[in-house]
Order: sequence, then structure tokens, then C-alpha cells
Amino acid sequence: QRNNLMATFMAKWSRDYPGQSGHIHLSLRHRKDGRSAFYDADQEHRMSAIQRHFLAGQQRLMPEFLAMVAPTVNSYTRLIPGAWAPTGATCGVENRTTALRVIPGSEKSQRVEFRLGSADANPYIALAAALGAVFLFCQARILHASRGIPAWRDSSVLPVIFATGIAEGTALAALILLAEPSRPAWLLPLLLIALFVRALTFFQYRKRMSDGRAPVAVVRRLARISTTVWTLAFAVPAALVVIAMAVPALAPIATAIAAICAVFGGWHVKFNIVRKLAHVQGLAIERMPVRGTPGIATPSAHPGWQRD
Repeated sequence: QRNNLMATFMAKWSRDYPGQSGHIHLSLRHRKDGRSAFYDADQEHRMSAIQRHFLAGQQRLMPEFLAMVAPTVNSYTRLIPGAWAPTGATCGVENRTTALRVIPGSEKSQRVEFRLGSADANPYIALAAALGAVFLFCQARILHASRGIPAWRDSSVLPVIFATGIAEGTALAALILLAEPSRPAWLLPLLLIALFVRALTFFQYRKRMSDGRAPVAVVRRLARISTTVWTLAFAVPAALVVIAMAVPALAPIATAIAAICAVFGGWHVKFNIVRKLAHVQGLAIERMPVRGTPGIATPSAHPGWQRD
């Protein structure tokens, strides 16, 4: 007041000047020996795998946690191009325009700068958001390292499980009603449709897992069981159902074999997905790009790397 000045915590108090931020510098250390969990001298930019997962978690969940670090209308007037403020879920090495800035250094100084927070944010809530995103994202990594995550925890597998159950139920109904002379005429066409839907949902699931969301081992196992899914769970029973509908004399034996193949094919799919494909849901950035050049972002978020 003696100098005719007033302190303000507004994120953007003037259109003529850059805004005021609330950056958070974060590092992580091992509890047992105090070593930096972010530092790895043998890796590019000295970034350990833990730091990559840490960074990926913050980047992936940044849209969901944005309101916690930018809580007011004025907060968003700061987030504009050309004002040293981030405008997207971006990250880079020593880049002061991205939302996340990796700061390579020594074992003591290796860290991540969370640059999205504004000056008007509650520091406790902003810190909780920065750390909470990492925890939620990396929780799958922790579980995977211990016992693995059941595949049914991933919502993308639910259509496969549901379609497989419908196909198995329809196949069992066809097998039970095989001796009934008055069995519904729509049962076999329904079984054919159920087999097709099951195969379609499985290959959509495999495609989704192959886009970078799952480890290579999971993708390879899905590729190995795809042949069985195509033959035992779809092609063979579907062909037998068509034969049963086209040739009434062969309907009983064709329907029985088709139903058995459909049931065992469904069990095979569920066994491999539920028991053997316990895959990690967390993602990590495979490598960091050189400063100012495009690179690889988290597969599920696909944000672009921002140039200097």
C-alpha cells in the first residue's frame, strides 16, 4: 500500500501481461533408502519407468482433474496461447509451454513440473489432484506387479463376456430342445446371430487391446486364441447351423455338434480372457521426444507434443 500496489491471487489480472500460476514441482523417493524413484542414469533424459508412469497418469487424467487446479472463470483466461501457459494436455522435456514439464537433472533434482495450476487454486486441492491422478492411473501398475488385474475390471471386455454368455445360452437351449418336435423355428437363426455377435465383439476387443493399451504379451495371446475363436467359436458352429437349417435330415446331428462347439468355444474365450489375460490397465510413455519435436504420447489420451 505504501507503494500504491495491491497483492492479488487472480490467475489473470490484466490482458496485457501473462497470468499468475501455481506450478507444482513433484519428485518421488523410495521410502527405504531415500533414492530418487524418478532418476535412471541409463535411460533417455534420465527418466525411470516410474517417472514415465507418473507423467502418463497426470497427462491422461488432466481433463478430469482440471476443475480442481483451475477452479474459477478467471483461471481459464490465463490458459491462452502465447502467454507461457498450457493450452492442452501436453508434456515435454524442458518445455515451459506444456502442461507437464520434465526437468532432467541429478539424482536429487530429477522431477516433474505440473504447470497447469493457477494462482487462485487451493494449493491443497491442486496438490491432491496432481497426486491423485497418478495414484488412480498407476494403481493398475501396482496390482499388476503383484498379482495382475482381472480382465473383467476393464469395461471393454464386458461386451465379449455378455455376447459369449448369450451364445452359450442359446446353444444350450438348442441342445436341450433338440428332441422336441415343436422346438421354435427361430432358435437356430438366433444361434447363428449370437455366434456372429460373439466373434465380432471378440475381434473388436482384440483390436482395442492392440492399439497400445495392453502389454505385448496380452496382444500375442489374443492373436494366438483368435484362430480358435474363429474356428471353434464361430466358423464351425455357424456352418453346422446353416446345414441344419438347409438340410432337415441332418438337423439333429448338426445342431448337436454346433451347440457343443459353441459352448466349448465360449468357455475357451472366457477362460483365456478372465484367467490368463489379467492385463495392466495403466499406460506408460514408451519414450520421450527430443525437445521441440513430435513424439509419442499416452496411447489412450493421444495429446500432441507442443513445440517451443
